[in-house]
Order: sequence, then structure tokens, then C-alpha cells
Amino acid sequence: MNPTKRQPTLPRNWSVLLILSLSVFQTTVEAVIACENTATCETLLRPGSECIDGVCSNPLAAGCLRNYLGPERFPHRRICSSHDGYYGKQNMEEAELEYSFDPDSAHCDLPAIDYNEIRALLQNWDSTVLTAWIVQILLSEVARVPVSIEGSGWDTVANFYDPLYRLHYSPSSYDYDAMQRAKDENDCRPTVFQNDQERAHRDGMENATGEYQSCAHVMPEAWAGQRSIYRQLENDGLIEPAEGTGGVAKYSWYVPRFVAEKDPTLLSHYGLRGSEARKKLAATFKRPTTWKQYCDEVAPTKCLGPGNNNLTEPIATRPPETEEEEQQYFVPGLYHGHFRATKENDCENYPNSCTGHIANVICDWSTFVVPQAYHNDIAVESNGPEMNGGYPFLRMLEVYQAANYTKSPVLFYWFTPDRMLQSFLGTDAEFQEILLPVPSQKCVDARVSEEGRCSEHILDQVGPPEGACGSEPHTYQKLIVSNLFDDNAALPLAQQSPAYATVKRFRISDLQIASIFDYWYDRGVDEWGYDPRDAVCRWVAENLDELQRFVPRTYPRQVQESNVHGVQSIALAISVFTCVVTVATALAVYIYREKTVMKYAQIEFVQLILTGLFFVCLGAFIGALQPTTGTCITSVWLVQLGYTLELVPLIVKVGAIHRLMAASRRMRRIKLKRWHLIRTVVLVVLAVVVYLLCHTVLDPPMRQKEILLPGTTTTINAANENGDNEQDGYEPLVFHDLEINYYCAPNERFWAMVQMGWQVFLLFMAVALAVQTRHVVSEFNESRRLGIMCYSHFLFLVLRIIVLSLESTVALSRLQAFASLALSGDTFATLVIYFAPMLHSAVWNIRPRHRMSASMINARPPQGSGWFYPAAIAQNIIERVSATSGAVVEAVVGAPAVDMTPSDDDSDPGDHDEHAKVPVAVSCLNDTVEPTDHPESRETRSGSTCTGNENVGDEFSEEQVAT
Repeated sequence: MNPTKRQPTLPRNWSVLLILSLSVFQTTVEAVIACENTATCETLLRPGSECIDGVCSNPLAAGCLRNYLGPERFPHRRICSSHDGYYGKQNMEEAELEYSFDPDSAHCDLPAIDYNEIRALLQNWDSTVLTAWIVQILLSEVARVPVSIEGSGWDTVANFYDPLYRLHYSPSSYDYDAMQRAKDENDCRPTVFQNDQERAHRDGMENATGEYQSCAHVMPEAWAGQRSIYRQLENDGLIEPAEGTGGVAKYSWYVPRFVAEKDPTLLSHYGLRGSEARKKLAATFKRPTTWKQYCDEVAPTKCLGPGNNNLTEPIATRPPETEEEEQQYFVPGLYHGHFRATKENDCENYPNSCTGHIANVICDWSTFVVPQAYHNDIAVESNGPEMNGGYPFLRMLEVYQAANYTKSPVLFYWFTPDRMLQSFLGTDAEFQEILLPVPSQKCVDARVSEEGRCSEHILDQVGPPEGACGSEPHTYQKLIVSNLFDDNAALPLAQQSPAYATVKRFRISDLQIASIFDYWYDRGVDEWGYDPRDAVCRWVAENLDELQRFVPRTYPRQVQESNVHGVQSIALAISVFTCVVTVATALAVYIYREKTVMKYAQIEFVQLILTGLFFVCLGAFIGALQPTTGTCITSVWLVQLGYTLELVPLIVKVGAIHRLMAASRRMRRIKLKRWHLIRTVVLVVLAVVVYLLCHTVLDPPMRQKEILLPGTTTTINAANENGDNEQDGYEPLVFHDLEINYYCAPNERFWAMVQMGWQVFLLFMAVALAVQTRHVVSEFNESRRLGIMCYSHFLFLVLRIIVLSLESTVALSRLQAFASLALSGDTFATLVIYFAPMLHSAVWNIRPRHRMSASMINARPPQGSGWFYPAAIAQNIIERVSATSGAVVEAVVGAPAVDMTPSDDDSDPGDHDEHAKVPVAVSCLNDTVEPTDHPESRETRSGSTCTGNENVGDEFSEEQVAT
């Protein structure tokens, strides 16, 4: 028998129809308030209730505070949860449920931030239900966090916002497995979704037999009898150290006042001890009788006719019709209960073993009735349906109601705070506490554990005699899974949920709980459905200012989509300016492409470098825009290809010059073909393209959402019509603004590290070549500019790495704007360092100085060899080599003469004939080369034999020779 279902009740002050419905898996009668129109519902329940399909709806479904305080103060509905079929955005997308949820039909708002849902554990007594509901209201309506209630069973419903305002108690008092699952999985919503899917199968498939998986982050109350268990769970790391919820609880033995007035000796354990007291107890406290037992074993007519119990009303109006009715002890209007003496009460036949009856609770509650009765020689025992003879929660309530109705003596083990105890205050059935031995720390430490209380062996249940004192007052504890704080703290500050801090701070005293019980009892319309909800909502509304203290300071929050911020605007403007400068530079290079300085620089490679720089500044511009998946991918492609196109051609060109100079020092001929150099560039670019394709396919940079807390607030109901800052005594509701920005990022940092590493590698290669070519003739010597450019690149690369490392402290969207600024600055600096001197020389016709190194002047070519130089240097070579060695220097056979004398108008020598062939061969035309004493000569040679005039290489145009 499951005692957790709501019982049918009639309103005290209204005559209404009840709709009776059967649970699918357990025969249970539930009562909902029937209606013919909405006006009836608003009268019985509250404005906001509607008559839907003949049943009054829950007027608090869209929010308790919105209904009680009005939409002016609380304009927002509550936050949707898994109770509504909303399992969180990410989980719904994974389950392909993104478009299957309608928040309007669920009377709720989608969370602006996808906080993890907090799931509070339902337990099987009243105060835990009220506490869980207060937390649910506080979090879902004030802090704006999804909250749900874990019922630990397929058919357990206790959601505060349930449309049919059902209230079922949990089949488990302390479901520690639910907390273990919450710790393992962190987010309970996937588990809830699986349960809901299985529940749907159970409704539609007879063979669906999946096991229910409970999951909960918070247990509202753990009483003293669980102390050894939750201490062990703390040591195991499942839960945080337990903290008091604020209330003080105490178990006691009780009798109704009408019993105490008749025999005051029953109010102390001294009047309950011994053999004489045994007979009194057995005669006074008889056994309660279930409805089925009464009809089958007591009623002479089997409940088919009026009873003969000297009562004006029959005890049972009819036989029980369902399995649950058979096991009930009291049903208003149908079965009023009965107490009878059984063989356990028979002291004549069993003088040494007869006992009176005490109604004890189930063994996993903090009950010590068995050791208290045994070791204090009090002849009572409980004969309920549970293992230790205890009664489930609702059966306990029925036993006392039956005793009150029939005015039968009852000995009762119960606790405070509780609604039933308060409901009888001031009546003749008011609870009167029985004095037991005074508790001590020694006694508390010797208490029997839950394992002993629930044992099948009586010796395990009684425990040591030291633990037989009366129950001590104690603060009940709330238990929180240990990783709730860590998982939340790992999130960025603006995305952290207030749930943990709110639950951690939450306190409610037993007197405050008692106030809610009073509201619950006084209402008297729907005792086991809407009434407790209305009582909780009323108390929360009246104490809202006090409850808001538990919500962290920067909550609740509302999200505002941000526009382009200042840094982003600056980044866009500078990137546009840099791109314009890059295009202007490319245009100038094209205009002056025939100048010698451009030809020395190799115009094809210059164009590739400018293309790369344009790609980089374009990538900076796109990176500063509001991100989309397309712009994220495009920006990465442009920047990586841009740096590759800028640096690789430069490296290839300088590397070729280095090879030429190295070959000349070894007196070896070398042939360089332009298409070979360009092929190298193309191959490297293709390799980068392959990498970018892998990046795009495997882990593309995606548009990511970033939530910021700028520190601004928005006040709801800042002033009423009188200009006051309060409404009806309540402080205005202040929302702290959240700013949503977007940025680009892949899932793994590996890709960014590879990209940075590639640029570092290119810079290293460029610096190495710059150092190796520092002694090349000035026309080809770019080592100075290349070194400065690499230094500039390196500084901006370090700046970008620093920007990347600040992602934990600075908004990522702003860091992306800073990265764009760095890229634009890097591009502009390269234009100034590399291209500005080149364009200056081209515009002002500045001719290069022709300087020869000593090695070039003094070296002697091997016989029949040839050196090739640009026309601008040819005359210098001819004069100085001839003067030094006496050798005859002439052009290659068949080559036209070249006029090396500049014209009077200072035009560029190369302007004479852009296709002039100027190969110059140094040949030994005499059989013997005489030694020379020229002061610049470092060596003399003799005996050299000429092979005669011969062509020593292909003819090159001037620009080809420059390569």
C-alpha cells in the first residue's frame, strides 16, 4: 500500500462536486474541484483559476507572486522547468525537441540563461513539502532559475505549479540514491527526460518495465535519526557538510487531551512502567482497525447496513471498493474508524505479554519507540503494516483522525513542527506530550541506527539501554550534493547560477513553518491539493522582503542584447583604414613597377606580399564584425592565408639570394628559374589550405555566446502614482542587466596554438635568412628591413598571445576586437617598414649605391667561368676587376654593348631598354695572368690557362638577372 496519494476531501464551507479518478498503477482516489464556469473556480480557489474541461485550474500555475502581488510588481511569469517538458536548450536540441515546447501553453517563461535546473527532493512529511515549495518559488520566480521537485516514483506529483494542484508524498523518506545520481550527472534533466519517455511508454505499452531513476541536488530536511548516515556521506564526498535549515524538531509520545484529562498518570513514563501499568495500557490503548478489517471482522452486516456502535452515524457507510480504501483507517464521510481489543490486549490470557497500542512511524524516520518502550518497561507496541510495526505518514494521520472522531484513546508518536499537531490546538484532542527520561549526550550517542530500527530482529531494534531516553530537540539539516558549488563556480561570473548560494543561505524557522500550517488548516477548501499551495504562496508574498535576502546581491538578472561596443567600433574603423592603405600601396607599386628598385624587389613577389597583407587586414575587419559562423571561419582563413602569402614569398626570395651568394663564394654556377620559386610558394600555401580545411571540418570556429555583467540595473515599479519607491509596502524589484555578446572560437584551443606556432616558425625562418644575407649587395640586401619587419611581427604576435591569455578575465568579445586591432596594427607596421622606403626610392628616383664587397672584387673566377650582374653594377665590376687583375672583362659573345653611363637627365639606367640583355662574363683571354701588386688584392694567381672565349650561361634580361 502506498500512502503517498492525495485523499478525497470536501471543502468545509462549500458544496462542490468532486471528480474521482483512478491512478494507472496504484488504485488511488484523487479529488479535483469540478466547475461549471470560471466564476466558481475564482470563488473557491483564487482569481486566475479557470474552468477547463469541467475542472478548476491552478491559479498559481504562471507564478505565485505574479498572482498574489500583481503583474505590475511581477511582470514576468515563472521560469519553465522539466515539469513543463522543458529540459534545457542544449538537452532539447540533442533530443531534437527544440520546437516541441510552447512556453505559453505551459504558463512560463524560458530562462534567459540556460542555468542548470535545480532539483529538490520531495520527502514524505508536510514540512519538507512546504520547504521545497518555498525554494521552488524563490528560485523560479525571484532568482529566475529552473527548479523541479523529485518525487522518487513514477506517479509521485508534487510540483507547486501543477495544473491540477496534485500533492503526492514520496514513497521514500531519504532518497540518497537520487543525490548520488545528481552528483554523478550534475544536470538531472537528461535523467528526467528518460523518465518522462519511459512514463509515456508505460501509458502506452503494457510491457514497458523501465526502472525509475531519481535525481536530486538538495534534500530539504534530514532529522536526527539520519545523523550517522549523512556524516558518512560527508566523509565519502557525496554531500557538503550538513547545515541547519533553521527549524527545531522534536519527536515525542502524545495522547489527546481528553485522554490526559481522564488519567493524568499517562503523561509521565513513571505512570506507564511496571506490571500494573501494563494492564492499564492494554485496556486503554486498543488497536486501530482498517476499513476492510472492520467490515470483514467487526460489522455484523459486513458494512451493508447501519452499524450498532451507539453512534448517531454508521461507522462505515459501505464496504471498501478499492485496494487503497481497504487499508485506510479513516475516510471522511465514508469510514469513521474503529479501535478494538485484540489478543495483544488480552491480559487475562497473556498477563506477561499483553500490551497497549502505540502508533509508531516508519523505521527510516527518527523513531526510538521500540528501545524507549523496552528499556523503560512500558508495555506498548505498534502493529502497523511496516517492518517495525510502523504506519506510513497518511495512515498515521488517519489513525489520529479516527481516534478524535470516535473519541477513542490513542497513544501516538509524533513530531513538531507539523500541521496536524497544530490543527488540533484548542480542541479536546489537542496533543499532550508524555514525559520520558531526560536525554543526554551519552544517550544520543547510543541511539539505535536506522539499520537497527529497520532490522527484522527485535534485539537489533531495541539497541542498548543507554539509548532509551526521550528525544532531544534538534535542528533538522539540509543536504546539498558536493559538486553543486564547484560546477557552478567553474562557469564565468556572469553565467553562474544563484541557485547554490540561495539554497545555501535559505533558512526557515519552525515558527514560520507553523504559520504556514495555520494558513493551510484555516483555508479548508481543498486540504490535500490547492490549500497548502495557497498557504505557501500567501506566506512567501507576505515575507518576500525577508526571503530576498537569501538571493545573491546581483540577482535576479535580465538579458539585454548588446550593440557594437566602443572597442569593436574602433577596431572596425582601423581595419578599414588599414585595408585602404594596403590597396593604395598596391596601386603605387603597380604605377612604379618599372622602377629599378621595384625590379630588384621582384614585382611578382611584392604583389604576393601585398595580397597577404590585404588578406590579414580583411580578416581583421571581418573579425571585428558581429560574429556569425560564416564570418568566424572566413576570418581564420584570411588571417592564416594572409600571413602565409606575406612571409613565405619573402622567405623564398631572400633564400634564393642567399643561395646565389653562397654559390658565388664557392665559385660555382647556379641557375634559378622564377617558376621554381613561385612553385615553392604555391606548395606552402596549399599545405596551409589543407590545414584550414581540416580545421573547418573537424572543429570549425563557431559563433559562441558570451554573457557579461556590466553592472547596470533595471528597476521594475520604481515609483507608484504617488511617487513613492514602494508599492503596498514592498521594495521595488530590481533586475541586474546582463549583456549578451558573441565571439568566435573552436571547441579546442589546439587550433589557435597551431596557428600561432606557424607564424612563429615563419618569423624564425625570416630572421635567420635576414642574418645570413646581411652582407649581400645593397640592391638585394633586405636584411635590415626584413629584420625590423620580423621584430614588428613578433611584437604584435606577442600582443595577440597576451590577448588570448586574458580570456578568463576580459570579455571574449572585447578580446576579439583587441585581436582585430593587433592584426590591423601589424599590417600597417609592415606597410611602413617594408614598402615605405621602396616607394620613397621609386617616387624620388633615388639610385642605389653600387658597393662591392672585398670578396666580390678580389675573387678570381675559375677558367672559363662567368659571373652575372645587373647592368647597374656591370661598369663597376669591369673597371675594378680589370684594374686589379689585368684580366679582360667583356660581354658574352653575341651580347650587345650596354651603355652604363647615366644620361644627363638623371633617368634610371634601366630606362634605356627594359629588355636589354646585360650578361657580363669575366674571362681570361691571355694564356697567362700576371701577378698584381694592387693594394686591394688579397691573393695572386699564375699559370692560369684560358680556354678561350666561351658563353658561360644563358642570357637573362635585367630583371631576370636581379633574381
